[in-house]
Amino acid sequence: MESEKTILRLLINEKELVDSELIIYGIDPDDNNKVLLELNFNGVNVRKSNFGFFSALQDLRIYLEGQNCQVLCNGAAINVYPSPMQVNMACGSISNTHGASSTGSRHG
Repeated sequence: MESEKTILRLLINEKELVDSELIIYGIDPDDNNKVLLELNFNGVNVRKSNFGFFSALQDLRIYLEGQNCQVLCNGAAINVYPSPMQVNMACGSISNTHGASSTGSRHG
């Protein structure tokens, strides 16, 4: 199963910064139609699966916010969302920052 590991910074209880390990799977082993994100920090393991990376990150963010954890990355910002073309072409792994500029900024 192909995967990529990266560090994802979290803010816990609005005061503690924690570097977590994020494992990104191009295919969820339990559902070949989905991707999988697996997050490990402080002895906690969270797995979220969805049809695209951006949707899986949204699911992960929503779960973590319920646990008083905030994801500190561009993809978790409120003004970041992939266009329909980006979702189709990159499985939601690339998105734009929307705001005052009509073109936005690209995040990958």
